[in-house]
Amino acid sequence: MKKEKKYQAIVFDFGNIFMELDYPKLFEDFSNLLGFEFKIETIPPDLMAIFERHEKGEITDEEWVWAFQKIKPELEPRDLIKAWNGLLVGMKSHHFEFLKELRKDYKLYLLSNINSFHERWIDAYMKRVYQVDDFKTEYFDGYYYSHHIGKRKPEDNVYQFVAKELQSKGIDSFLFVDDKEENVLSATKNAWNAVQHLPEDDISEKLDLYLQKNLDFKENKNMKFGTKTIHAGVTPDPSTGAIMTPIFQTSTYVQSAPGEHHGYEYARTQNPTRDVLQKNLAALENGTHAICYSSGLAALDAVIKLFKTGDEIIGVNDLYGGSYRQITRVYSQFGIKSKFIDMANIEDVENAISADTKLLWIETPTNPMLKIVDIEKITKIAKAKGILTCVDNTFASPYLQNPLDLGADLVLHSATKYINGHSDVILGAVVTNNKELADKLYFIQNAVGAVPGPQDCFLTIRGIKTLHVRVQRACDNAKEIAQFLRSHDKVSKVYYPGFEDHPNHDVAKAQMRDFGGMISFDLHDNSQENAYKVLSSTHYFSLAESLGGVESLIGHPASMTHASIPREERLKVGLTDSLIRLSIGIEDVEDLKNDLAKALS
Repeated sequence: MKKEKKYQAIVFDFGNIFMELDYPKLFEDFSNLLGFEFKIETIPPDLMAIFERHEKGEITDEEWVWAFQKIKPELEPRDLIKAWNGLLVGMKSHHFEFLKELRKDYKLYLLSNINSFHERWIDAYMKRVYQVDDFKTEYFDGYYYSHHIGKRKPEDNVYQFVAKELQSKGIDSFLFVDDKEENVLSATKNAWNAVQHLPEDDISEKLDLYLQKNLDFKENKNMKFGTKTIHAGVTPDPSTGAIMTPIFQTSTYVQSAPGEHHGYEYARTQNPTRDVLQKNLAALENGTHAICYSSGLAALDAVIKLFKTGDEIIGVNDLYGGSYRQITRVYSQFGIKSKFIDMANIEDVENAISADTKLLWIETPTNPMLKIVDIEKITKIAKAKGILTCVDNTFASPYLQNPLDLGADLVLHSATKYINGHSDVILGAVVTNNKELADKLYFIQNAVGAVPGPQDCFLTIRGIKTLHVRVQRACDNAKEIAQFLRSHDKVSKVYYPGFEDHPNHDVAKAQMRDFGGMISFDLHDNSQENAYKVLSSTHYFSLAESLGGVESLIGHPASMTHASIPREERLKVGLTDSLIRLSIGIEDVEDLKNDLAKALS
């Protein structure tokens, strides 16, 4: 299968990337350009050391000009600077062929801090030595010189300006290549993907290896999921090399001058720890953008803020009680209409849509009845009518199900649950492939301010590293426990998508990798009192709200997670007073079965 590129473009710093550090040739050409002759062997060692130190950025231009004037006192400093910089673009000829090949797959751009004098000398040199009439347009799709940027948009730093320019051309993902470590670090702090290339390295060989093996395919759909959880969007800290993402516990960031910063101004708007988590989550869902919020309900709140008075949301009729409460009791006050239907029935969905319908809100598996909704069929209906779809993927997790691949516009997670998996974080996220929607959600994230803290983001990044291992173990345990419950004489019904007679089992089999770690069951003695006895009698199953942690939980939806839904509405979907919901953890399955056996006896 063909790999998909992570980057649409590559931005090169021109300074030393293609430099051929052949000092004898440089001095020969230099003397010819300036109209006098000298041999390299006649240059005193102390002056030669100054030249070399200048190239490494260790001394100033003034010291460098002084060294040359020692050789030829009558030379003007401006002439010296122009000539030397013009010579330093001596590119190795095989790089041109490399650029041509690279340009077949990527847009190529130049970025440099050279001034207008240097620019003219570079153009003249390339024409004279390589017979290239216009190097910038022949080998690149565009170029950005600092002196141009300063005149056109002085309030922006270079990185902000170029990013905006590229985004205006439809380029959202690009790689920056520079020879200086400090420039790579600055670019990284401005949320750029950047790599350092030393002048003495072979750029064509190194960059090709870098793109093929390191980052270019690191977060694409074809990477195995278990590798994504650990590596996608996560790189060692560029300032220290720390393998774990640092916790940037700060509220603000120091600026060198108004508007001059490293890409971060205020922590509500941006935080480096949060940035890493967002990249990681986007990759897990095969998306391009992830936006994190302070909770799953805050994420839902952001999604609903995409709509206006008079718009209608159609939701699945068996959904999380908090979602139902927010849609019906908060946003109804602002004129957003809602209705809830059985989305497992495609005809019901088609019949429910009106001219005002703007969003289909899908949960699958549903909470707590574990109904299965055919995401692909629902999204096709929605797209045909210009309606957005959002799938709450909390119960499945990205490991088991990827709604974007099935046509959804948005995927929502209460990352508190399986994604974090350790019951120590409250956090939500929305993932999308739609840049326009992402931009709106980023705006809402900043404007409303319901952002997660860096500690929560760090804990979630840590939790994700074992997501695939945890969820698979929960799935394996759930299979056995579901069978155990189904054979128990105190249990009347077991709701588990893995049963072949479970409604829409074939759909679950097609759109999920496994059937999940959630089970609900009813008792023959269909009373709340009897359910409470079971709930209070377990040992390893802890009675608590939430789900998706490493520990097994037992809960009573009617009085806990779904208490905000009217009883008559609960009963319509089968949510009885005795229904018990299990979140299966990763303990030994025999201990879990024995625990339930004692509670039911």
